[in-house]
Amino acid sequence: MPGYRSHNFGFEIASIIKSADYTGLQTASKPRIMQNLKFNRWHERQLYYSFAWLISCLMCGFLFVVILEFVGLGSSGVILIITLITLYGVGLGIIELFRQFWLRFSYAQLCASAATCKSCGAYGLFNVKVEVKPIYARCKKCDHRWVIE
Repeated sequence: MPGYRSHNFGFEIASIIKSADYTGLQTASKPRIMQNLKFNRWHERQLYYSFAWLISCLMCGFLFVVILEFVGLGSSGVILIITLITLYGVGLGIIELFRQFWLRFSYAQLCASAATCKSCGAYGLFNVKVEVKPIYARCKKCDHRWVIE
């Protein structure tokens, strides 16, 4: 259909073919499985990225506690001011890292919930029309159309 193209989540089909195990599969089912693996891999990678942000946030929180433990707030003068400024920066880092985690995680989950066709129940088998907002998806199996927010 004009205006529709397959969703491209940044992965090459060749890498999917190399990593997938197609032994014992019918020849007609290979493209469907490749398309499903493509979306699944994109979703999995987005979850990995989001959890990398979460681990960075936890490490930053550990740094916050270490600074409080070693320097403490009992010191006076310039050391106290430098400690407070450092703790303020680390605290802002914790907030930003958690925000990045939550944005990536919620986006991946939103896309995963919108990837199932309401008509036939096919998961990850769709084309998208990206020229307009909101993004319209069309099922490859039953030609049902829906909106991905």
